[in-house]
Amino acid sequence: MIIGYKKGVWYCDTPKQRLGHILLDSPIPIQAQTFEVHAHTGRVGPLIGVLIGGTAEGKGYGDWKRLSALLRTIRANNGIGFLFTSYNVKSDYIVGYMQQKQSWIPYHMPYPDVVYNRIPNRTQEQTREAQYTLNTLSCKNIPVFNSKFFSKWDVYKALSAEEQLQRYLPDTVLIETKKNLYQHLTIHSVLYIKQAHGAKGKKLLRITNQGDILRIERPMNSPYTCSLEALWEMLCHEQSSFIAQQAIEHDEHDGKKYDLRIVSHYVHGSFRISGVGVRVAGSGNIVTHVPNGGHIIALEALERPVRFKELEHLVALCGQSLIASFGYVREFSLDIGVDPNGRYYIFEANAKPMRFDEPVIEAQVMQNLVTICFQEAGFL
Repeated sequence: MIIGYKKGVWYCDTPKQRLGHILLDSPIPIQAQTFEVHAHTGRVGPLIGVLIGGTAEGKGYGDWKRLSALLRTIRANNGIGFLFTSYNVKSDYIVGYMQQKQSWIPYHMPYPDVVYNRIPNRTQEQTREAQYTLNTLSCKNIPVFNSKFFSKWDVYKALSAEEQLQRYLPDTVLIETKKNLYQHLTIHSVLYIKQAHGAKGKKLLRITNQGDILRIERPMNSPYTCSLEALWEMLCHEQSSFIAQQAIEHDEHDGKKYDLRIVSHYVHGSFRISGVGVRVAGSGNIVTHVPNGGHIIALEALERPVRFKELEHLVALCGQSLIASFGYVREFSLDIGVDPNGRYYIFEANAKPMRFDEPVIEAQVMQNLVTICFQEAGFL
């Protein structure tokens, strides 16, 4: 079905059709911009809103390459997708943005059928405006999937509640006192210290207990030593919560540690793997993140074959556990380590995966996201 848009009004030649929360005017006027959409029991669409970060002055924040690709994929599947920030939400409409050539054009949009939350960081997501928007959408019974970032500690608790996942989790504790940290260092001589609400390897430390002193390693920095007291003062100074995670001996590729990055989506009633990437650490580095000196290799290049059936089972269990703890989860990624015996360890689960550099994986991610949006909107 074809619908039209002209001067802030949406039209359809077939009467009594609903787009999002509004009833369309008819007929479509001359020189209106037209969109091909699906029709389903008096509704047309789906209409999909993508919530991004922004400011009151009108600036938007996000991965523009990825956002553009998502809206193109929605359009190619005969849906309508638009971007908006918390500052674009009005009482009875939303100022939504769609791309035309190289420009982002504002449209007078109805409240959508479904919203995909891509606010890019925790700070923006916790603003009064963002929380008000999320609450408004909830009150209007509009599905919002991936409504918040995960805390690393909350993820550990969620996954460890599933008995079948416990063997895949490195021993992890929330650091609450200096004594608590010291005790964990006596159990495991090497720990990773991670900010509970951190991302991309920021604020990450690798601590090696050498008796009277501790060896401290940071991504892309030279190691140094300090006392337990100095480490504790440094953590307190950050005014943030941290977890301590048991360091796992890693399998290697060309003498360097590597991790698996798995992205999963809830498609047709179950979590499925959308892609598996390999990230290899730089020489002597403690993390595999590409921005911190890591690099990408093809899955086929690994000497140790990946056990896809085991990974699919892990993804299904993790998805069920995350939904049980966080509610409306439809997308997540896993950082999985491999030890020299081939055993898998789940290091982290992320609510809002970053763009994959592998084109085949990213294309599958886009298609699965569109499928989820169509499902949640009631058009599949």
